[in-house]
Amino acid sequence: MSMSEGDNLPCALRDAHFFSLPSGQGSVYCLTEIQTAGVPLLLVASLHRAVHSLQYVKDLAGQIIPTAKPIQFTYIPSGAEIISLDAFKKPSQNVVIGITITKGDDKETCCYLNIYYSWEEICQLNEQTQPPACHTLKLSYTPYQLYHTSIYKGSTSEIVWLVCGSDNHVHLYREDTEFHDFKEDITEQHFPELDQIPGIVLAIHIVYTQNHTSRITAFGCETGSVRVSVVSVDDDNSVESWEDEFDGPVTSVQLFTSSNHIPSPTCLPTCEERGDLEEDYHLLVTNSLQESVVYSNVIQNGLSVCSVLPGSEGYDCVTCGCVADIDMDGNNEIILGTYGQELLVYKCIDESWTLLHTKLLSSPIHSLLYTDMMGDGVNELVVLTTKGLNILQHDPISVTKLCEDRLRALLHK
Repeated sequence: MSMSEGDNLPCALRDAHFFSLPSGQGSVYCLTEIQTAGVPLLLVASLHRAVHSLQYVKDLAGQIIPTAKPIQFTYIPSGAEIISLDAFKKPSQNVVIGITITKGDDKETCCYLNIYYSWEEICQLNEQTQPPACHTLKLSYTPYQLYHTSIYKGSTSEIVWLVCGSDNHVHLYREDTEFHDFKEDITEQHFPELDQIPGIVLAIHIVYTQNHTSRITAFGCETGSVRVSVVSVDDDNSVESWEDEFDGPVTSVQLFTSSNHIPSPTCLPTCEERGDLEEDYHLLVTNSLQESVVYSNVIQNGLSVCSVLPGSEGYDCVTCGCVADIDMDGNNEIILGTYGQELLVYKCIDESWTLLHTKLLSSPIHSLLYTDMMGDGVNELVVLTTKGLNILQHDPISVTKLCEDRLRALLHK
């Protein structure tokens, strides 16, 4: 069934806008978002050095319009290719952006991590904007996913970079505030669960629970290995881990809860910011050859309780996954993106995952985000493909009716 007019989603998704990427396709790691005054700004990179910022803004008439601007990042040499990017806001509200690049010729291939920091006016990004500071680190390995997370010590925390490398390690980079630069640190001292990794890590996801005293780390490897670990942060980083194997490379992992606890789509706390919630965490794992699966309640069960997402192997390789409450019933659904150009939507019904909807796009899918792009309180599904960025919007009339019906039901309780 297609996610179009006439399907049985309470608030069907429809094509709203499409941003073309003229500089060529990027990788599955080339989409990230930054919250700016409650409204996301997306950064999208293509392989050939180009980075664009995408955002919805109000024009003089008060109409919300999509805008796309190229950004000229410094220290990305001609001929270099962007592999991955990520971004976060510091408590000071300054934006830090990381970009991994590779540049090679017939004799040598070099890889770098560029970290642009102290960027205050992120909303004003354009082709003339120059980052005020950049720290470049030469890498001895080929980078894959670039990921940021936090280190917690008592009441203090620090945001750090993790880079998945071709040397079967996840590398940790921290800011040296005294010298205003970034340096590599020993990963296993802060994340002992990332020791003795069985292959190249292609995907990693970390969440903190129990008011940041416990951490769940999941990663998947090119070899097909999956590991999930539960770490007691306050107990000398004691670790309990479980592993499983797939026949092909793991393309994405995501830890999630069954219920959607976010009160408003205009305020999107990260899993780390929701660390005081006592919940069961499940693990979505997608891979290139087999059906995608969900491991239930990994804190209690490890990887022993597994449910298959039926039919997920039938649309070419599953490249990415997203967990979101797209039917607005308070429970999360799973959306998969495939290289076969299909979006697949799964819902848990009677404790079984069921494929309810599919949608065919015009190009292979690389990445998914579910966020409030237009700042109207309703999330949109952002789909990065090999040709550009698709924005899928809920039907406003259906959303209005759903809100009215629920308000009416509350008033009559």
